[in-house]
Amino acid sequence: MRMDGYVNDEHYGGGSWDEIHWSFGEMPAHASRGTTLRAGDILASGPVGTGCIQELSGHRPYLAPGDSVRIEIQHLGAIIARITEREDHHHGA
Repeated sequence: MRMDGYVNDEHYGGGSWDEIHWSFGEMPAHASRGTTLRAGDILASGPVGTGCIQELSGHRPYLAPGDSVRIEIQHLGAIIARITEREDHHHGA
């Protein structure tokens, strides 16, 4: 299956299912090493092919508030997330 990633509708990269390094069964085990996974946490398959923004940092800007990220997987659909400003959580005494 083909997978592609977009930022603000610009194609950032993609690849094929056969390039995945971790099985979906291995992802939670790997992601939970040294931390606790909680309801609402999102686990993804990681970058596919040329989909890692860290690796593209010399050619693409990092994500910023207001950016829209879309991941599409052939035959399965797409998920879209908007990057937001960090919330300050101040607790009064």
